[in-house]
Amino acid sequence: MSAVFPFDLPFATAMYVALYLATLVIHVAFMSYVLAGTGYVAAMVLFGRGKGDPVAHILRDWLPFALGGAITAGVAPLLFLQILYKESFYTANLLLFHRWMAMIPVLMIGFYALYLAKSKAIEGWPWHARSAVSLVAFACFAITAYSWTENHLLGLDRGEWVQFYGSGHSAYVRGSVFARAGMWIAGAIPIMAVIAGWQLRRVGVDSDSDRSSLRRLALLAIAGSIGAVGLGLAYAIAVEQPKRIFALDSMAWPYLVIIALAMAVQVVAWGWQWRIQQLDRRALTAISLALLGAVFATAILREALRIASLDAEELFRLHQRAAGAGGVSMFALFATINSAIIVSCLLMVRRGLRSKPQNQE
Repeated sequence: MSAVFPFDLPFATAMYVALYLATLVIHVAFMSYVLAGTGYVAAMVLFGRGKGDPVAHILRDWLPFALGGAITAGVAPLLFLQILYKESFYTANLLLFHRWMAMIPVLMIGFYALYLAKSKAIEGWPWHARSAVSLVAFACFAITAYSWTENHLLGLDRGEWVQFYGSGHSAYVRGSVFARAGMWIAGAIPIMAVIAGWQLRRVGVDSDSDRSSLRRLALLAIAGSIGAVGLGLAYAIAVEQPKRIFALDSMAWPYLVIIALAMAVQVVAWGWQWRIQQLDRRALTAISLALLGAVFATAILREALRIASLDAEELFRLHQRAAGAGGVSMFALFATINSAIIVSCLLMVRRGLRSKPQNQE
């Protein structure tokens, strides 16, 4: 592939890739908030700052909703994932078997742990019990993130399928799995930080505790960005040589430049807010747009590598047949209806929050 991805793909494949990426980015926003947010809350509880930290309070309040949003927003990309890479995706599912299905009870445990961490009852519990609840929640979502990475890379390693099945293994352990999982986990931190930053700005940065949380968010976002880049380089080194060469092909450079610029923008913007100890709307907007571009660019590179690792011609034929089945129009219809309902609900909640102080008076 020498042209900029996905413009060198057949129309049907490009359409499904575009729909997959558009819906995936929404899921990534929710997922990052949940994954990094539970980690933040767990760290604050462990260090004895869980009750006085405003960001931890905001996260505990919103994490159950965000998890529901992540699961709901994950339905559409999962649908397109199965259309795009049916054989590799289902093969990895079957090979991992119990390990893959274990994600369902793990997510259920994590879901209830979030509600327990938010409840009033837990406030009177001893430190070690509150820490255990927060750590369980984070562990559940970290395991889920790792399992998706494991499934993804096993699906691409066609040469390993027969041996993996014959050996009866239930875990696909490679250096690339740890590097890639670490990259996405680290990358979730700046996404969570900017969303929490918008939420903290709405509440207001007035006290020393608020300013301390702001500085902590800024440092975490910068550290997460640097960590994601470093682990991304480690992943590029860990993958096979042909894939690494392909990643540096001419099609990849525009996206690598976007990622580099996005990281630079958010480091500068967070550094500025750390210095002035205020959450600036323009800086948060710049960070949000930069991260949106970085997530899109990273997801595009991932799909380019995946298609290059599989039998592209066979995939193109399958996508052409799927496009002729007529399901795209139905998806567009219900996506529009559901989006309108979700936006209406959010607007109602926003109006309710705005009117709450007046009602209390």
